[in-house]
Amino acid sequence: MAAQLFSELEQTFARKDDAAVEDVVTRIKVALLDVDPDAQSALLGQRSLEYAVLAAARRSDKSAFQRHVAQLKASYSDPALANRSEKRRTILGLHLLFLVTEHRLPPVHS
Repeated sequence: MAAQLFSELEQTFARKDDAAVEDVVTRIKVALLDVDPDAQSALLGQRSLEYAVLAAARRSDKSAFQRHVAQLKASYSDPALANRSEKRRTILGLHLLFLVTEHRLPPVHS
């Protein structure tokens, strides 16, 4: 179920329907609650959140961007997951730029 939803998420993101991306990510989160936690489901959750971050940035939704980045940081702290991410550097770079533009310099140094 979650894998099918992820496929839908990729298509929705490619269509630039950013409001629908948020909805699909929420449905993926709910679907992942019903599966046994393993590396595959953790990776699926991470990749879903990455799409959510990028969609939030595209629509300039600061609160959604911050919320999704905060959720992603948990998976990025796991080296096995962080190393499998193709979007990690882009997202962390966007987050640093966000902090600088919001004049929140102390979090940049942590």
